[in-house]
Amino acid sequence: MPAAKKTTVRAAVDAELRPLMQTSTVYGRTAQRLADLLDGATSQRDAAPVSRELRLVMEQIRSGAVLTESDPLDELSQRRDSRRTG
Repeated sequence: MPAAKKTTVRAAVDAELRPLMQTSTVYGRTAQRLADLLDGATSQRDAAPVSRELRLVMEQIRSGAVLTESDPLDELSQRRDSRRTG
């Protein structure tokens, strides 16, 4: 019986990114880098946080959502404005 072909996390991520046309985007490249880190992880302890982050990035890619960094000053301004109006 032939040995089962081992699939890397990177290969699985690439296979998912191609049909979504996300291989050259920032999020696609981030997912690929995280997959490479997972493939090279030496313990479950090393892999756990990377795995969680990869899952989040892939969810964002699948949903088409754009990750944004929130600016604390913008949040404060929005809260202040909402208190004034409401």
